[in-house]
Amino acid sequence: MHTVLIAKEKFRLKIFRNIIIFIVIIAISVLGIMAYKYSKNISLLKKDFSVVGVPYGFVFDMEQEFSPDMKLNQGVISVYDENTRSFAAFGHPIIEDDNYMPQEAVVLSFIGENSGQFAGKVTRNTFVGCFGEFVSEYVPPIYKKMKLMYPNDIKEGKATLLMLDDTNTLKEYESTLSFNEEGFPLLISVDDKDFKGASKGASGSVVLQDGKITAIVCAGNKGENADVFYGITAYEVVENMTK
Repeated sequence: MHTVLIAKEKFRLKIFRNIIIFIVIIAISVLGIMAYKYSKNISLLKKDFSVVGVPYGFVFDMEQEFSPDMKLNQGVISVYDENTRSFAAFGHPIIEDDNYMPQEAVVLSFIGENSGQFAGKVTRNTFVGCFGEFVSEYVPPIYKKMKLMYPNDIKEGKATLLMLDDTNTLKEYESTLSFNEEGFPLLISVDDKDFKGASKGASGSVVLQDGKITAIVCAGNKGENADVFYGITAYEVVENMTK
């Protein structure tokens, strides 16, 4: 009897030890993941990204022959990493017929003397935007180099919307940024009297706050509310761009 009790006790201790080891392994794994995310957060926030902020033409039908009247999706390339030549655009996915999300696209310059020039390719089409790379021979227009705003540091109040005016010039428009309880997390209301409405293909336009890249426009309104836009955090977009 005594021998059986000892065996049972040893068995219980073995199970308890294994449980402790399992918990320790899980804890170490979680801490490792947290440390990796923290280090990535720090590196993203310390880095300068180039704000592009102007629209481009995107050809998602890779079998389509190039011609002046070919089908183009127009959207803004928001930010650009000069070290990797990677960019983020749209702030939302491109969905074709039958809910199909094509993953590749050719990118053409859309503004200025070099309109129609081959600029790069999209390699990922996601729910927070399209990501790709500029080709080495193409030099995109750079508005400014700026740092990212961490999502927890975003506050309601004054902000600046970058968007083309009717002369295809990138302008700063005084705006108010607020949190949105339903749908897209950020609401951008343009207060600037010079604002005459969104340019075509404005998805991907950049919102600044306190001199940092804060939000990316991904939807807008028509009619009386044409000066109100919806956005997501720029940090989320750039984090996906650097994956």
